[in-house]
Amino acid sequence: MTAPLEFNEMPELWVGKELGSKGIKGLIELSKTLSDSREFVLLLDYSEAATGRVLPAYLNAKLRVRDGISRSRSTQIEMLLLAAGTMNIDKAISKLGAKDPKKFLLFATSRPLMEKFVKNGGVGLERMIVLKINEDIAGEVALTEVAEG
Repeated sequence: MTAPLEFNEMPELWVGKELGSKGIKGLIELSKTLSDSREFVLLLDYSEAATGRVLPAYLNAKLRVRDGISRSRSTQIEMLLLAAGTMNIDKAISKLGAKDPKKFLLFATSRPLMEKFVKNGGVGLERMIVLKINEDIAGEVALTEVAEG
């Protein structure tokens, strides 16, 4: 039996309203400097489809990386591939990457990382999307609710 997934805290998903003076490219660079193999920040396109896929893709990516069955050693890349439904990272980024600087999703694996990213990037946030899970439905983790909080 494999060990259960461990979380320091649940990931956070926010609706952003302003990218700040750095713009998308500058914030992508900032996310690279703040991220490591376990914690990361992603700027995603604001859409209902992306919102509903983020948490299941993140949890499945963590499982796949832990179990050694992922296409990538990176949870971040595996999450993007799963959420986009493609094996091509360029297509995944094109499909899920932030497109509108006034309406986007900010996914962070922890609140401290999200706060550091927002502060250093000058990012404006509108509201948090509450992610809830039911931990044991037929042995898998499933998304049970996505609601604006």
